[in-house]
Amino acid sequence: MSLPTFGPTGLQNVHDDAPHGYAVVRLDYRVSRDELFAALVLGFTETDPDRDPALMTVEEVRGEVESTLAGHSFTEVWRVIEQLRDGSFSPWQADRLEGLRQAMGRAYPVASVPRCPAAHPEDPTPCDGPPVVTVLVTNTTGANGCEHHAARMLASLEGGRVYALPDAPAGAAIRVFKAAATIRPFVWVERGEGQ
Repeated sequence: MSLPTFGPTGLQNVHDDAPHGYAVVRLDYRVSRDELFAALVLGFTETDPDRDPALMTVEEVRGEVESTLAGHSFTEVWRVIEQLRDGSFSPWQADRLEGLRQAMGRAYPVASVPRCPAAHPEDPTPCDGPPVVTVLVTNTTGANGCEHHAARMLASLEGGRVYALPDAPAGAAIRVFKAAATIRPFVWVERGEGQ
């Protein structure tokens, strides 16, 4: 968790006939996904653990997280993180936790990171950096790619070639070529017995 950043403080109830004015102070915290999930679990179990997480709205999920962070210490949140890491849950609890993970994903989606053009759509691995090479399939057709996906693409081609992009680090094309020689074609495809 990062230290809080303080947002604008707004004075409320400040007029002549009000008995006392008060201030509203907003605190913003940067929390990890683990801290976010632990806050949701803590809030969910304290309010109504029998409800179905799949039926929770985005507003309800965010309300649980925000009220937990406002009303509990981070020592309590970290206690829940440790319990979650321990992983000894009944099937019912594990099902509830999976439902809460899905609810958290709806309320706090992870931004998808675009991948390089050389990444095969069925290859789930992330890029290891920006595109640094071009893998040519024919004389005129190819794709720019990071070293990781370019090597996987090159390994899956017959007669493919690799060329460094103008701003590539020294040796990028050679590293891709050598890596491709150690990778089986279509490495992301699960293979059965004898294949």
